Amino acid sequence: MPRILRRPLFVEDLYGIWSFIGADNEAAADSFVAELEERYRILAERPHLGVQRFPRYPAMRLFPFRRYLIIYQPLDTGDGIELIRLLHAARDYRRFFDD
Repeated sequence: MPRILRRPLFVEDLYGIWSFIGADNEAAADSFVAELEERYRILAERPHLGVQRFPRYPAMRLFPFRRYLIIYQPLDTGDGIELIRLLHAARDYRRFFDD
């Protein structure tokens, strides 16, 4: 089974989204997380599904999920992915990776 690593900022992003959705409907927030987990299990099995959009970080990829972007990179070992951020698609995701 492929490995899935989660960076602290990804976990923070996910918690923020869950809290936002869950403020109105906890069941919907739980459903969102369950669907998201299934999506990144697929990405872990096929890590090159996402598109490369980061010239300075060629390993980093993004994949759309509902109104969000899963930003991740394949593990160097080839056996999974590292989840980096989960950002709303309306945000300028590139600014989060500028030095």
